[in-house]
Amino acid sequence: MNRRWLITLLLISLAFNLAVLGSYIYFTNTHRSARPNSKYAPALRRYNRGPSENPAFSDTTRALWREFSDLKAEFMKELAKDPLDMDALDDILARTLANQAILENHMAERLIRHRQSLTPEEAKEFYTQRYEEIVQRQKRRRQLDNE
Repeated sequence: MNRRWLITLLLISLAFNLAVLGSYIYFTNTHRSARPNSKYAPALRRYNRGPSENPAFSDTTRALWREFSDLKAEFMKELAKDPLDMDALDDILARTLANQAILENHMAERLIRHRQSLTPEEAKEFYTQRYEEIVQRQKRRRQLDNE
């Protein structure tokens, strides 16, 4: 595959994953202060027990995320060089994609384990709310894109 396409795909993938992760972190922090009488309070209390028990993040996840961020920075640093060292870029790209796959799998496994710890009602409320928030963000982005 053409290196330019690989780099383009990497950048698109990075942007998408950063958007998803940023949204996840934002809404996790936003809902930490949910009112006790909220209809989502039971699921949120169970979800927001503390940083070490966040369903998507653990020390391992944070370490993978830091490594992913370091690799992205290394990639950008390499892109700034003249002349371009395509072998170095390919190496960094391969490491970045491998790390990203591990990170995504790790987060998915943790979210699945979290889902399994909830009652069906809690899970429905909690993940339906997350789904609706994602849909609303997508609608807002599309509106901004059309302006």
